[in-house]
Amino acid sequence: MADKEQENRETFRTWMEELKGDQESDSDQRENSKECDRFLLDKDGQWEDDIARTLDSQNRPRYTFDKVTPVLESMMADIEDMDFGCNIKPAGSGADKDLALTYEGMIRTIQNDSRSDAIFRNACRRVMRRGFDAWMVRAKYADEWSFEQDLYIVPITNALNRVWASNACKKPDSSDSEYMNVLTSISQKEYKERWPDRQPVSVDDYNEERDYSDYQPNNITIGERYYKKKKMIEIAQMSNGEVHEINDDYKKIKDELALNGITEVNTKKVNDFNWLYAVYDGNGIMEIDKPTPFKSNPIVTVYGNYEHIGSNSKITYSGFVEKELDAQRVHNYSKSREIEEGALSPRAKWWMTKAQAKGNEDQIARMNISSDPVQFYTPDSEAPPPFYQQVAQANPHLNALGNQMASDIKEQAGVFSAMQGDFSGRMSEDTVRMQIDRGTAATRKWVNSIIDGIRRTCEILVETIPVVYDTKRQFTITGIDGAESLVTLNEEIYDQQSRQMVKNNNLNKGKYKVVADAGPAYTNRLEAGLDALLKYAAIDPTVVQQAGDVIMKAIDAPMVDQIAERKRKQMLQAGMIPPEQMTEEEKQQMAAMAQQPQQPDANMVFALAEQQKAANEAQKIQQEGQIKAAELQLKSQQIENDRIKLQLQAAQTNQKGNIDQAKAIADIRNTNAETIQTQVETQGMTVDNIGKQIDNLQKLSPQV
Repeated sequence: MADKEQENRETFRTWMEELKGDQESDSDQRENSKECDRFLLDKDGQWEDDIARTLDSQNRPRYTFDKVTPVLESMMADIEDMDFGCNIKPAGSGADKDLALTYEGMIRTIQNDSRSDAIFRNACRRVMRRGFDAWMVRAKYADEWSFEQDLYIVPITNALNRVWASNACKKPDSSDSEYMNVLTSISQKEYKERWPDRQPVSVDDYNEERDYSDYQPNNITIGERYYKKKKMIEIAQMSNGEVHEINDDYKKIKDELALNGITEVNTKKVNDFNWLYAVYDGNGIMEIDKPTPFKSNPIVTVYGNYEHIGSNSKITYSGFVEKELDAQRVHNYSKSREIEEGALSPRAKWWMTKAQAKGNEDQIARMNISSDPVQFYTPDSEAPPPFYQQVAQANPHLNALGNQMASDIKEQAGVFSAMQGDFSGRMSEDTVRMQIDRGTAATRKWVNSIIDGIRRTCEILVETIPVVYDTKRQFTITGIDGAESLVTLNEEIYDQQSRQMVKNNNLNKGKYKVVADAGPAYTNRLEAGLDALLKYAAIDPTVVQQAGDVIMKAIDAPMVDQIAERKRKQMLQAGMIPPEQMTEEEKQQMAAMAQQPQQPDANMVFALAEQQKAANEAQKIQQEGQIKAAELQLKSQQIENDRIKLQLQAAQTNQKGNIDQAKAIADIRNTNAETIQTQVETQGMTVDNIGKQIDNLQKLSPQV
């Protein structure tokens, strides 16, 4: 126990030396940033202290004409209308597109729950103002009744006084820092509740001026230290690309994975870094080596104009306000002096003696408003006549100087009047738009600083999500259009040996890269996209047929979403939605429809009717041919009968005995002829029936 306390004391001493060194190495930059904060936030921040004291002691006027804040707000107007987001892309080791989309949807949900857009916009405002800000990723319970932790992006208020990275780190997001210190102010009551046996002593926060400190005199400043600790672990790569740490859980499910065809491909030992957490005050360490789910630094810093200068690579940073200090102060000086010498200076007056004014007091009192053509006075032999004395005029250079400083403020910020559309009456609409777009270039470098921080934040989330969301649970993922869907994470596998359900973390599969960006808000992109779609549809109307559901969905109007659903359902039934663009529900619907007997559509029925009609026509032609052949056979038989009759008549005289026999033969042949005639009549009725069937089919076929 004593050895552990001694070790903690040595560790605490080392930590305090590191914190002091980090604060001293960055103290000049932090003071410049604090001055920029005071410049815009303090009532008298735009006046230098010694000049303000001199003018106040002489009861001379001094006024503040803030020209910097409007420039800042003008630059922020573009940023306020931006969406900040990221895309997750597979980067090898068994990564797949579907899981990348799951990560992307989970990160959008985390950002929405954290209200990260406001965090990023406020950070951008502070970076533009003072050149520095920070936020962090935390794992915490959603509420007191929850037993599952979630990841959140949280701001660090007053980061200028609270966040200190190692002075050896070189990256602006502090991802290469070996540790981070976050100083926090808590009440003495909270301190006593958490550590009742300790005497509260604050940590030195290196805040020389308390004007803009979050810390109150009765509060205690404690330190939170995040630091990484190395450990050796053994990992296994599976045949499906997943990577598992070889631990008790993995050994339990290894056999079940093999039964499913997932086998161990390779194993190796690697150095794994876990970030731990500690709490300390001015007297020592109160909590140490507390586990966190993070594999890297969870705190993200963002800088403006970030550079390394000098032989020791000192870090420098600044916002745009630092360049505006002198111009704004000179503007205030010149305008205050101009007002003092103009509006507040004595007015020109008429001078006379009391004897000259005697008897004319009423007229003199109304002199400035009177329209009398003459002004009377009483002569005084001991004084000259009344006379008018001018006063000194205001220095004309003061006005020019003030206006020049106002112009310099805009130019130093990279903002010009034409870029704000001030001269729109002299330019075409396209030219105005181009000028305004060029004006956004002044804000782009500040936005890029925030994008770097967002990319780093998403990298932290990608590597931490499998650790925090490591059990079977349902999670709502958010699409790019804001649509939400519920997914199940981490299916469990039954271990036959232990007869227990063991988790199989399917989020821990492959490597992924993050691409972050900021652009126009989604609603603005929808409007621009819809306008472009409609213009293209005027050229190629088939776009409306092929993408009608997408076009309807892009229209932001009441009840249009229902029309879009109906249109998509119609397109789905017509087979116009590609399988890869179908939702899971739509795929199930299509599978169910495939199992049902297909109902022919109108075109199919018509085609079948035409086919039957052609067959019937062919059969009719064949029947007509057979009838003609039968008629020819009948005529031939009649001719033969006539010949036989002639033979009978010729032979009556000579062969009277054979008459009865010949007559019988003729009767037989007549009977045959009648039979043939009956067949012909029957075939004619069949042709008529076929014609009637064709007419009935045509009546039943739909009109297409």
